[in-house]
Amino acid sequence: MSPTVGIFPLLITYPVKQLYYYRFKQFEKWPQFKSSLLWGHLGHVGEAVKVGPPDRHIDFVFEEMRRKLGNPPALIFDLRPANKLLCIVASHEIADLPKTPVEREFVPFLGHRPILTMQETEWKQLRQRFNPAFSKSHVMTLMPFIMGQVSMFIDTLDSEVRRRRDCSFQDTCGDLTLGVVGANNDDPTEMGEQKEIVQSFRDLHSSYAFDPNVPPIFTDPRARWHRNRMEKKLAKLVKDRTREVFARMKKDHEKHSTTQRKSILVLTLQTTDYFTPDIEEWVCDQFKLFMFAGFDTTSLLLAWLFYRLSLTAHALKAIRDDVMTSLARIPTCQLPKRRSSSPVETLGRMFYTSVVIKETLRLNPPAATSRTIPNGSNAFLRMPDVRDLFIDDLSVYNCHTILHRDDAIYGETKDDFIPERWLPSNGDTKLGSEEVWL
Repeated sequence: MSPTVGIFPLLITYPVKQLYYYRFKQFEKWPQFKSSLLWGHLGHVGEAVKVGPPDRHIDFVFEEMRRKLGNPPALIFDLRPANKLLCIVASHEIADLPKTPVEREFVPFLGHRPILTMQETEWKQLRQRFNPAFSKSHVMTLMPFIMGQVSMFIDTLDSEVRRRRDCSFQDTCGDLTLGVVGANNDDPTEMGEQKEIVQSFRDLHSSYAFDPNVPPIFTDPRARWHRNRMEKKLAKLVKDRTREVFARMKKDHEKHSTTQRKSILVLTLQTTDYFTPDIEEWVCDQFKLFMFAGFDTTSLLLAWLFYRLSLTAHALKAIRDDVMTSLARIPTCQLPKRRSSSPVETLGRMFYTSVVIKETLRLNPPAATSRTIPNGSNAFLRMPDVRDLFIDDLSVYNCHTILHRDDAIYGETKDDFIPERWLPSNGDTKLGSEEVWL
């Protein structure tokens, strides 16, 4: 018999055997749906997506599918060949994972080495450097600029109402957020320098506006080309601005200037004596991170917060009283003109506002967290029943939409907007730092 004929069955059976192992044996101990030899769980996910509204978030699809399996603390979806193996974490007891490198899809936004990916000492040192940019005293110096941005936001809403047409509330909140975040990232008095960066950032962000239920492998290649082009443009603008600010700082230092600036860009550069391509890239990564994180999550939070308040009359009245009581401590004439005259403690007295924000974040988390575990790490999740399930080669997704609506913690009102749940049991609105988290 010809050797070729003898090898042919092996060439057929070996790949099939390997495929069988990866589909049915590799993660057989995990809670999961019945898998297809060719398509894994893609069929199950596709059917679940079709059942509900076409624009609903994929988290709610995962929540329904988890319910069909008896609400396990975690489950997996084999999305190969379209995507990675996905592990959905749905229990607080196991939702604790270390940081991993930035997903390749988001490198254009975040860069390769943002503070987001740093850990332990390196993270703490850089966080301490940035703390002044987020201090209450610094935020109060930006109050006149923030009030100006809020006025523009209100004017935009009024204009849309007069025209009697629908508009994207998230986009409108995004414009407000970018204005405020941009002021904290860079000098708010130099808006001309920021406008082109902000517009380029918006163009890049729009390239990510594809269907979240469609795996990346199936997205339009033209969108990827557009994204790459926008990435290069944004990188050039940020680098040019970074060089400009660095040169100004050096000049101020030589003149022994006492001007104190606390923007993210200045704080990132403050310990830099000379510029190298590596340092320049690192500085740009931090700048882009704070632009992205502040824009996307904050604009979503604002949109959902206004929506929730529009449906909850007592909460709307309470937050109005809270804001007016706090702002009443500041003379009206000081708000738009003086940069640092407002008392810092005012921000810490808006107690009901704090719990409204917290409840909005609980019901409508603007982002989740995902970790990709490298193959060969021998990493595992310890389940509540003390079983250890290995997670090598899995993309582990902490599904906050499920985590924040846990029956065991929030009970029958888990789906209800009740800001008062975060107040002390005596109803006092004076919260200590251990009682409220934002």
